[in-house]
Amino acid sequence: MEYPKSPKLLPYFARRAGVSESTAARLWREALTDSRRQYAPNSPECWNAALTQWRRALDERRVERSMPWLASLMQAQRRLFELSLRPIELWLHWAANRTRTPG
Repeated sequence: MEYPKSPKLLPYFARRAGVSESTAARLWREALTDSRRQYAPNSPECWNAALTQWRRALDERRVERSMPWLASLMQAQRRLFELSLRPIELWLHWAANRTRTPG
């Protein structure tokens, strides 16, 4: 897949986030690919979504570099948010039935 040129301010934002330009370019390509799945390619909504996702990814990298303990907490919260609720419901049901005493 052909990718258009990266944003002209990519080096500035990469330095600001404390990442290499190659990492920033990779994050840009990922953001652009994801936004093209959601919106019509080359539409204003697509570019806006790609830019928003890219800036968010750069901000996450900056936080990871400045506060590693917070980054691990954010990753754990993201993983919990992405979990399906069905296993949690089953576990809660099992735990509730297990703690009941007969009679």
